[in-house]
Amino acid sequence: MSESFINEKNDPKFWRTIKQDWRKIKVVRTVKQDWKALKDFYLSAEQSKKLKKMNIIKGMWFVTFWLLKAMFYKLTPMRRILLMFSILLLFNITINTNSANNIGLTNPFFAYLVVIFILMLELKDKLIAHSELQEGKSVQIALLPDDSPDINGWDIWLFSRPANEVCGDLVDFLKLSDNKFYLALGDVAGKGLGAALLMVKLQSTLRAIADDYKNLQELGSKINAIFHRDSLPNKFASLVYLEGSAKNGTIRMLNAGHLPPLVISGDKISETQRGAPAIGLQGNTKYTEQEITLEKDDILFVFSDGLVEACNENDEFFEEPKVHEVLQASKHLPCHEIGKKIMLAVDRFVGERPLYDDLSMIILKKAM
Repeated sequence: MSESFINEKNDPKFWRTIKQDWRKIKVVRTVKQDWKALKDFYLSAEQSKKLKKMNIIKGMWFVTFWLLKAMFYKLTPMRRILLMFSILLLFNITINTNSANNIGLTNPFFAYLVVIFILMLELKDKLIAHSELQEGKSVQIALLPDDSPDINGWDIWLFSRPANEVCGDLVDFLKLSDNKFYLALGDVAGKGLGAALLMVKLQSTLRAIADDYKNLQELGSKINAIFHRDSLPNKFASLVYLEGSAKNGTIRMLNAGHLPPLVISGDKISETQRGAPAIGLQGNTKYTEQEITLEKDDILFVFSDGLVEACNENDEFFEEPKVHEVLQASKHLPCHEIGKKIMLAVDRFVGERPLYDDLSMIILKKAM
């Protein structure tokens, strides 16, 4: 039995819904954001470039035409025909209008009904797609590890926030033995459902073979070969893979095309070495293993580019110096508090603008 989107017993009241909507939103700001989102989605890079050179009046005419044209071609063939039919009706409403009570096909009301019918069909498609993405999101959440894994001698915090319904970033933790564990942060090229599916592929590959390789160089080569073989053309993923022990502060690290993690030791913040190319770019890439030793209260900070590329309404990025500033100010706190400070700074910086890319972090602190 299919599930209805609206429960009849809890059918919302029209005017109450309108009042609640009015209280929730800031009308002018929301309209501006939606207008910008429409242009970003429908206009090509060339059209956006031309638009910047036009004055306001000319720009409004052109952007309206471009948006309507793009929308028209994205409709299904049947809906395009229906839309053309409604437009023809509106252009011919002057025919046979002698009767004030005319309700035939020449009445504009019928044309509006056709447009509403098209909108209802588009909304239905959107709701079905949204429902399926929500199910995918539920599966992703179920696959996520605990955000604060319990490892003796370590304070660990994991975080991931998707830009859309599902996430293309990988954040994973697995105990390989009583004393040995791995952490991984990956970023699949792109975002949305396609990236999320490849992320699951990468996670399952890591979990299946991580304990079979003592050498991280060989592990990286094997993961790369599998991902390159099974992935789509031009699809790749950056990856930071960490292996640690409850016995000491030594971390073995593999970096495949990812932003260099940061080490915070005392008042110094330093970058780790850059790694080999990303996973899946080439079939036979050689990788190197790095070794990092953390003393008590030292921090290893791994992050995706969604952090430093978080953008505000002025098209400014939350760049790495801002990350350093927050890390220095909060390094004495537990890892989950450091993470919250970073996300608070990001949210204040971007304001009402939605995230463009998935944002993920691993914060690893030597506790004793």
